[in-house]
Amino acid sequence: MAAETIYVLGLGGSFPVAAHLTYVLRKLGRRATLLDGLGSALGDQAAAATRRDALVAISFKTYNPDTVRLFPELVARGVPAVAITDSLLSPIVAGAQIVFEIPDMPEAALRTLAAPMCLAHSLAVGLTLAQD
Repeated sequence: MAAETIYVLGLGGSFPVAAHLTYVLRKLGRRATLLDGLGSALGDQAAAATRRDALVAISFKTYNPDTVRLFPELVARGVPAVAITDSLLSPIVAGAQIVFEIPDMPEAALRTLAAPMCLAHSLAVGLTLAQD
C-alpha cells in the first residue's frame, strides 16, 4: 500500500536532511509534509497523520527531544514509520518498520550529513521508481 502523505520529522541537526527529503519528494510528485515545529505547532502539524500515511524520522545523537517525544506518539497511532538514525539503540528505533543505521563520528563537530543526505535522496528516488 502506498502512503497518502509522507510525514518527515527531523529537528535540530537533522533538519537539513528532513527538509531536503521533503523537497525531493514533492518535486517527484509525492504528498509530503515537513514536521518542522514552526511556531511551536509540531503536534498540530502531525495531528492529521493516519495509518494510510507514513513517517520518516531522522535523528542522531544528541537526539532531539521533540523528535523523541513525537515519534512513539505517531507509531502508537498506527502510522508506519521509517527511522534514519545512528544506532540501533536510538530512541526512534522502537516501533519503526524499517531502520537505516548510519554510524557517525562521536564528536558532534566532526559529524557530516553527507551519508544521511545521500540516503534520503536515494529513498525518494527509489520510492518514485517503485511506484512507476
